[in-house]
Amino acid sequence: MFFQLYENRMTIFCVPRLDRWLGLSAAMIMMGCAGLTYTYAVYSEHMKQRLHFSQEDIDDIGAAKDLGGVVGLLSGLLYNMYPPWVTIGIGAALHFFGYTMVWMTVAGKVAPSFWLLCMYSAVGNGGDNWIDTACMMTSLQNYEEQRGTAMGILKAQLGLSGAIFVMIYEVFLEPNVNQFLLLMSLVPTLAYVLLAFFVRPFDHTEDEDPSAAPRFKMAFITVLVLGIFMMVSLASKEYFKESKVLQLMTITVMLSIMLLMYTIPLIRFPRKFFPPSSEGIDLPKLETKASDLQDAEEERLNLLKTGTDPSQVLTYSQIATPAAASTTLKDALADFNFWLIFLVVTIGAGTGVAIINNLAQIGKSLRAGGTDIYVGLISVWSCFGRLGSGYGSDLLMRRGYPRTLCLLIDQMIMALCCLLLATGLISSLFIGSALTGLSYGAYWTLIPAILSEVFGVHNFTVLYKLVSLGPPLGSYILSAKVMGSLYDEEAALYRQKSGGASVSAGGDDLNNCYGSKCFGFGLVALALVSLIGAAASFLLFLGTRRAYHKNQVK
Repeated sequence: MFFQLYENRMTIFCVPRLDRWLGLSAAMIMMGCAGLTYTYAVYSEHMKQRLHFSQEDIDDIGAAKDLGGVVGLLSGLLYNMYPPWVTIGIGAALHFFGYTMVWMTVAGKVAPSFWLLCMYSAVGNGGDNWIDTACMMTSLQNYEEQRGTAMGILKAQLGLSGAIFVMIYEVFLEPNVNQFLLLMSLVPTLAYVLLAFFVRPFDHTEDEDPSAAPRFKMAFITVLVLGIFMMVSLASKEYFKESKVLQLMTITVMLSIMLLMYTIPLIRFPRKFFPPSSEGIDLPKLETKASDLQDAEEERLNLLKTGTDPSQVLTYSQIATPAAASTTLKDALADFNFWLIFLVVTIGAGTGVAIINNLAQIGKSLRAGGTDIYVGLISVWSCFGRLGSGYGSDLLMRRGYPRTLCLLIDQMIMALCCLLLATGLISSLFIGSALTGLSYGAYWTLIPAILSEVFGVHNFTVLYKLVSLGPPLGSYILSAKVMGSLYDEEAALYRQKSGGASVSAGGDDLNNCYGSKCFGFGLVALALVSLIGAAASFLLFLGTRRAYHKNQVK
């Protein structure tokens, strides 16, 4: 059974067959449900008011949610012991249990202790980490020649997932936050269970699949189109009051683009559908195969023809060095560069998570109205960061610069985000939210590539999961113990200046604070910490130059 589309006398086939492309499409859908950690700002303020929590309490719950990555660490250690559907099944069960208990708590159906609620949040988010492991590892096995491309597309889905669910909430559920929590519990679980069978390694031969490059290129373009559409839709809501009909039209277009995006991997394009010059999308690759060497050499010769300095030409064949390939787990953990990577991610991505977890309260303190727009912006720009950082770092590498240079640039962008948000301007809130998503998303494309290039792929899963523990650790310190504590102090001063009133004019809880000072000092502190992270990034850049240039063309 198939259908045919005719364009310029070329036939495109969409054949429903059980192969790695169906597995990729299923993994994309799963990853589109696995990034709900970005939506915390949608329900954190409701949770704060409903359960009478302080800002530090809310930040503790947010940090506990992110510490669910510890649960995900087991998925990396145990992945090779059983089929991928077991990993997905465990992730689905954890997700369902965690988010269902959070929903029941906020809805008043159960009354757990504070720390038990923190555990529920951690378990729910940890379940998504198991899904991430299954989708990423099967794609690495199924696409040996396009590993970086497949990884970039999947990580982009993770970035978009928050914005997708926020738009659904705005159209169908707002302002019922309890129903939104129930939606987050049920829909991803259903998707995980129904698609678990399709996400697994498949036998394949790269040379027999000339349509791989067109499929990836079209998927890449469709992801960008979806991201741009969602960004424009979210931003326009600040200036135009949408009718219900317009909202329904917007959500229909979004879902149509998503359907196209998930269908494209199933389409078999003829090789001539795209000119040879456009084949391949260079996102960070995790390993260079022998069949890549000829292409790398042709690329090197093309660069030399353009007048590029031969000493500055770096190819992928020079990245997969014997030293990296033979690095053991013990060697990697004893390497100073690994702990520099861990520190950079802890500070940089931890700062991003701290901002995301406090975004609702930052917007409310500035009287910026609904925070859904800013949550959506962070999610969409996280997608752009995941795609753009891979492509941009590849361009720099072709010119002889290590990929770690991009990590330094990313860290500086995060420091700029904190300073912009600290100004307390509504316009800065828009720009700062977008740049926060861009910077935070970039870490999750750069870090896997850097780890594999410096330490090889043999112990990649374990190293990646260990590094992934850094952001929740940084978030706990920077969010709960820095931003949360400083906010509560400013809230107490605000109440004193307001004559000791227990509630604000709008009838809000006494733990609220209004004005740029509420988060201003905390954001400046985060900017200073980000500069420390930039210094660590610079040391990493210096320390890994030899690993990147060891076999550089002379």
